[in-house]
Amino acid sequence: MNKIVLHNFAIEVREESGRLIAIMPSLNQARRVANYASSPHGGYNNVFMRPSCRNATHQRFEEWM
Repeated sequence: MNKIVLHNFAIEVREESGRLIAIMPSLNQARRVANYASSPHGGYNNVFMRPSCRNATHQRFEEWM
């Protein structure tokens, strides 16, 4: 099984419509944002993550909150 390894990439968290929610510096932080954003408290419907060459908009989940 192939494993995807990301190096030196930020991770975009986007709404299903493509609207940017945040760009996080690590997969762990992006997962935290995505989990919260897609929860009833987060207010977003479906979200997805993808690698980004753009600079992070936030360094930690707590900053994004």
